[in-house]
Order: sequence, then structure tokens, then C-alpha cells
Amino acid sequence: MKCSLPHMGNYYLAFKSFFKTVEIDYSPAPPITKRTIELGAKYSPEFVCLPFKINLGNLIEALEEGVDLLFQSGSRGACRYGSYLDLQKRILEDIGFKDFRMIRLFDTTDIGESWSQLKSLNPKISFFELLKALRLTFAKINTIDKAEDLIRHTKPYVSKSSEVESLHQNFLQDIDRTDNFRELKRKTEKFKRSLKEARNLNIQPLKIGIVGELYVVMEPNSNLNLERQLGDMGVEVFRPLTLSHMLKDFLFLGLPRRYYLRLARPYLKFDGCAHSNISVAEAMLFAKHKLDGVIHIKPHACMPEVTAMSALCNVSKDYNIPVLFLSFDEHTSSVGLKTRLEAFVELLKRKKKCT
Repeated sequence: MKCSLPHMGNYYLAFKSFFKTVEIDYSPAPPITKRTIELGAKYSPEFVCLPFKINLGNLIEALEEGVDLLFQSGSRGACRYGSYLDLQKRILEDIGFKDFRMIRLFDTTDIGESWSQLKSLNPKISFFELLKALRLTFAKINTIDKAEDLIRHTKPYVSKSSEVESLHQNFLQDIDRTDNFRELKRKTEKFKRSLKEARNLNIQPLKIGIVGELYVVMEPNSNLNLERQLGDMGVEVFRPLTLSHMLKDFLFLGLPRRYYLRLARPYLKFDGCAHSNISVAEAMLFAKHKLDGVIHIKPHACMPEVTAMSALCNVSKDYNIPVLFLSFDEHTSSVGLKTRLEAFVELLKRKKKCT
């Protein structure tokens, strides 16, 4: 039985290691393309969010390639993400896919159920082997996030950003081939040295923070490679929302959610669910750390982030930090996005000159 799950950034490399370690046949879904989004949009409810459509397109393409077991992660909760599995399964059946299973994996509200699902796929797996697989998966997720953070803070200081992208792609291939912790650490240090050697500009670039809905923030194909575009414009990007950050919060190794709720309370007095309060709190922290601007990104009609927008307008006014709001769906134009980013960057440059 071959399994797959939807893409989110480069994290498929970590999940690939997980399934390999627990000896479950795993095939990453095909890379997200224009066809993926068109397929998802064609069979999705009209007003559902972009992450749902991309996920559905991913699942359809995986089934077309012979996968017969689909995973959907996430927890049941206020965000519509909790309803993805049930609704997507019905849609896939309605459009003609019959011989497949679809199960919820990594359900943070029911760890016991996730363990039972894994045992049903590989009865020989022991709890020790599961812990080993999770340890390697978390290590790779953390490595992927650290590498992307280094890219964001290196691009503005190099004359050719394509060289940095090339180094990053080679490093991702190294991660994919490595299942040894010591080797993973060695290659990470080598990657850091390569980026440090590539820095050749002594400048003070614009600094922009990114907040918003987690999938659109983490999946480049859902935001038209916004971070890459900003890096190519010579902007240093700050993006604290990562999967490793979320996992640390879940394992009580990071700042608890109540910290962000308390920080955002002057502007959002209730829990808007998902990452809405965190978006507001992070924008406040960006302003306190003297960043030049904030970009808030979300899928069209994402209610938690719509709730955050009015609060972010007040943060912008009180802290004198410009905020650009961007909403994404399958109709968003790459040309239109580039124009808006260029205008925002030019505004920040002029503001910086006047202060």
C-alpha cells in the first residue's frame, strides 16, 4: 500500500524520512504546479480557502500516480482545516476515485488515535522505533527551517541571489540523502559556512516581517514565492512562523499561546482562533525591534486572519509601522503581486530616508 500527503513547503523531505524509518511505503505528492491549483479549484466549493484547493489538487494528482492511502494532518478545531479530511474524501469519491483510504495522521487532539493508525499500517513497529522516527523527523524539520531562515537573512547581502538559491537546493538534496544525526549536523555547518562566504555586500537593507495564515506563509506556491521576490529586491525577510516553531509550542518548548494572546490583548481582546492573535502579536514585536514594515498574508475569506486585519491597522497606526495586506486565491496575479511589492518597498525606502 503506497501512501502520500499534501505538500507544505519543503517539509515533505522530513515526512519522507519518517515513513522510511517506520517502514511504510511513501510517495511524495507531485510538486505543486498551475495544474495542481486548477484541479483543486475545479472540484472545490467556490468560497473555500486556497489551502483547501491546493491540498485537494495535490491529493488528486497523488491518486492519479497510483497512491491508495492518503493522509491529512491537523486537528479538529475552529479553523476549517479540521474539516478538510471529511470533505475532501467525499469530493474525491464523487469525482470517481473509489479504491483509496484516507486517514487523519498527526492529530494533535488524539495522539493515541495517531499511534493506532500507524500500527494498522505496520503492526511490527515498536514504540521505540516510532520515537526514533519522530526524532529524526523533528531534526529534519528544524534543519529545513534554519536553512530557510539563513537564506532570508543572506539574500540581501549577496550580489547574485541565484547563487544562494543554488546552494539551498543542493543542501535540500543533502538533507534528503541523510538519515544520520551527526552527518545532518555536519552538512548544516557546511551550508552555514557557504552562505557566510557568499555574503559580499556591506549594506543596511530594508527589513520586513511576514505574518498571517500558516499554510500561505509556509508554502511558497500559495503566495507566488513572495519571500523569494522580496529577497531579489534586496529585502531582509523575518518570518517567525515555521513548523518547527509550532512543534516546539505544542511540546511546551517554546512560548505558550497565552503569551501571544496576552501580548495582542490591547488590540484583540478575544481569541480569534488559528494564528490571528499571533499575527497581531508578531507585528507588535516587529515594530518594537525596529523593522521597516510588515506584510500580512492570508487566503481569501480566511476568517481568523480577517479578524486580525482591523487590529493590525491599529498596530500600524500606534507603532508607526506600515502594513501591507495581501490576500491569495487561484486568481491572484503574479504581475499584480510584484507591482504591489515594488510599491510597498519603495514606500518603505522613502519613509526610511525621512527618519
